[in-house]
Formats: sequence, structure tokens, C-alpha cells
Amino acid sequence: MGYMFLTGKSGAGKTTWLLGEVGRARAAGHTVVGIITPPIFGKKDKLGIEAWLLPTDERFNLANVQPRVAQPTAPTRPDADLAWRFDDTAVQRINDHLQTLAFPAAQSPETLLVIDEIGPLELLKGAGFTAALDLLDKQVYEQAIVVIRPSLIELAQQRWPGSEVRTASTAGRLVL
Repeated sequence: MGYMFLTGKSGAGKTTWLLGEVGRARAAGHTVVGIITPPIFGKKDKLGIEAWLLPTDERFNLANVQPRVAQPTAPTRPDADLAWRFDDTAVQRINDHLQTLAFPAAQSPETLLVIDEIGPLELLKGAGFTAALDLLDKQVYEQAIVVIRPSLIELAQQRWPGSEVRTASTAGRLVL
């Protein structure tokens, strides 16, 4: 089983492209489950990250810009060295939601799982959206689009061989 990994630099349009695919899949009558994390912009800068749980479209704040400070010798938070300060309650809420998707009552082959995004917290630190890794590892869904940072694509391909990689600038329409 292979997944589709969507990658690209920050600001390349990965989440925008993913939102378009979710809309097209829903319009075609397919169920879409998972998590989308669109940016929150101020007048010109990215100020935070919102979380959208699918299929309910429930929305809440996930992360805010973290002020840059001298690194502590032993960071106590997994996100201490990242640009974002993740809300622990929001991350737990997302993991709880993703765990409910591990045993879908009436999943059809046309159900699409979306995970936006798998990053260093998940693949390098064992934190963040850990329930997303479990869903992908257990191959609960036949179809998944997973947003992954370019620097982590090789690691993701090792973990989930046979997955297709597309960049935000070349990703075509997904055929369900």
C-alpha cells in the first residue's frame, strides 16, 4: 500500500492544495477524515496554525509563533527548538480525534485520510501527532495524503515504502 506524500517549501501552497482536494473529494461524495492545519496570518506574517478536524470541520488554535530565545541546555518541551509553540491540549485533542479514526465503523474504500502535517516532532522526536503515525503504520486507510517536510521525505519513504511523492507545485488532482 502506498500513500501520497505532498511536500514543498514553507509557503508553497501545500495546505491550500490539500484543502482543494478535500473539497473535490467531498463534492464527489467521498468521506474525508483526518487533520488539516492551515496557517493563521496577520497583515503580512504567519502568526499561528489552526487545526481542522475532519470530517466534522471543528476548528481551534494549534500553535503560535514562539519567540526566539537562547536554547536551554536541556529543553523540557519537544517544540523548544522549533519556530512554533504548540498548545499541548490541542495536540492531545488531535491525537484523541485521530485515535477514533483507527477503528472506523463503516469505512468504504473511497474514504480519504489526510494528515497535515508530519514533521520533526513526529518523525524525529516521537511527539506531536503520534496517533497519525499509528494510523499510517497500521494501514487503516487505503488512501491517504500526508503533508511532509522536504527534509523528512527520505525518512518517511523508508517507513512507508511505495508511497508517491509530489511537490506542491506539481501535485495534480487526486483520483479516488
